[in-house]
Amino acid sequence: MSYLLKNARLYTPDDQGIVDILVIGNKIHAYAAKLAQQVSLPGLTAIDLEGRIVTPGLVDQHVHLIGGGGEGGFASRTPEIQVSNIVKHGVTTVLGLLGTDSDTRHPATLNAKARALTEEGISAWMLTGAYNIPSPTVTGSVRNDILYVERCIGLKLALSDHRAPHVSFDEFVRLASDCRIAGILSGKAGTLTLHMGGAPSRLDLLFKAQKDAAIPPQQFIPTHVNRTQDLYAEALRWAKLGGRIDLTAGYNTGDNCVHTITALEMAKEAGIDPRNITLSTDAQGSMPIFNDSGEMTGIGVAEQDNLLALLQQQVKAGFSISEALIPITVNVAEWLKLPAKGRLEVGYDADLIILNDDLSLDQTWAKGQCVFKDGQSLIKNMFE
Repeated sequence: MSYLLKNARLYTPDDQGIVDILVIGNKIHAYAAKLAQQVSLPGLTAIDLEGRIVTPGLVDQHVHLIGGGGEGGFASRTPEIQVSNIVKHGVTTVLGLLGTDSDTRHPATLNAKARALTEEGISAWMLTGAYNIPSPTVTGSVRNDILYVERCIGLKLALSDHRAPHVSFDEFVRLASDCRIAGILSGKAGTLTLHMGGAPSRLDLLFKAQKDAAIPPQQFIPTHVNRTQDLYAEALRWAKLGGRIDLTAGYNTGDNCVHTITALEMAKEAGIDPRNITLSTDAQGSMPIFNDSGEMTGIGVAEQDNLLALLQQQVKAGFSISEALIPITVNVAEWLKLPAKGRLEVGYDADLIILNDDLSLDQTWAKGQCVFKDGQSLIKNMFE
């Protein structure tokens, strides 16, 4: 199928003004002002967007594709996410991972879900491992998972959390080295995503690894870094060294967390390179609340609508649309080495969203096909 999206206000994420966009198959073939006057193809469908905004599809690097939770017993396990729920929030690419529970959930099942979502019409990858060590894997080793499991691009581990495995420095460096070597050999990212809790040890192991083991700071992606004010202060220090930090989009309340918009403003004021910051949702993961005695007092489920909401909130706070897009599109794709993702350039995948003037979602396109329109998801799980 071929489409000509006419009169689009295009952000690649750079502002390209009003252009026409030619989509052939699943790729961006061309874009230019008044391109419609130059193009004549059999079977071409022209759609006049009348100046609506077109941006890259959102890339969410922290999604519990097969559910999460379990901190409140078996009944508190959250369900799998469905493709229809992903695209209705403007997300076209996801990275799946495990959390606390790697006993009743497994990397092999996560791999199957990532492959299913890719078959259903979006793009999905996965991380092996979980909170604990030895890291649960598909093949028996972290290195082999990254090397040989097609959709696996890195590892997850938990640090500075009462649910973490409390790894030694040597164990931590060994895992990071395995990720790095597997990434080099496979051409994948080979990143180590680190669930960060609120314990006083915070980012100690990362600073030590960067200093004593010469592992590049870009090898690590600490996430949930706006969980507490002290943790975020250390995260900004890490980012100033060239390290990467991932903010969780849902942290908007609580006495000690840093509101996501506030965190972005603080990073900008501190002169942090915007290429070193991303946002993710923790979608379908549980959000347990623990008291000072370690007892769970409440639990919720993270939603994926936070990325689009953060785009809107950033613009209201004074960020340009281009600035607001960077941590939820191009940065994620580049960090994770996701081919042809994160930008709307010639040769890239035609993953895009069409927004109204108020930045509300009008349409989602994935791989050159409209998958959400008129408030309805046009692709669904086989059993929905």
